[in-house]
Amino acid sequence: MEAPKTVDAFVDLIEQTIFEVKDLMSSIEYDELREYDEFMPAYKTLIEQLLQFKKEVTEGSHSFANGTDLAFYELAKQNRRSMPYYMMFEALNKAHHAGVE
Repeated sequence: MEAPKTVDAFVDLIEQTIFEVKDLMSSIEYDELREYDEFMPAYKTLIEQLLQFKKEVTEGSHSFANGTDLAFYELAKQNRRSMPYYMMFEALNKAHHAGVE
């Protein structure tokens, strides 16, 4: 997945990522996929952090290309095997490092 190059594309990707995490959580709850129960706290934390992150980006208070990974990236990386959309987190982190227009 290509990293977004503009703020608008970056925000779109954040929104898509939030949707995917919520969709996975709904599927787990609806289908009662007990083998994924252990990941639910991490998914909830990721949603909270993504929502806060979106707010920072849209308000202009987020610092791009500051030499650090995104705050939630490590948690996403730890749970990547349970998230088919993990590449979205990678694209967000890559764009964060490179900066956007």
